[in-house]
Amino acid sequence: MYATGLHEVGSSAVEHYSMLEIRDLFMLLCAAFNQPRYRVDKQLNVLPDVE
Repeated sequence: MYATGLHEVGSSAVEHYSMLEIRDLFMLLCAAFNQPRYRVDKQLNVLPDVE
């Protein structure tokens, strides 16, 4: 929602961002808010994303 919300309805940008995987959307949001990327394990422990 945040990634697509700044573009005009029906634009190619909305379609592009709507088709991204959740991991890619999360990466964009982390960058937009100047936050480090992270991931969680099955016990929901927060771990650094070392990709």
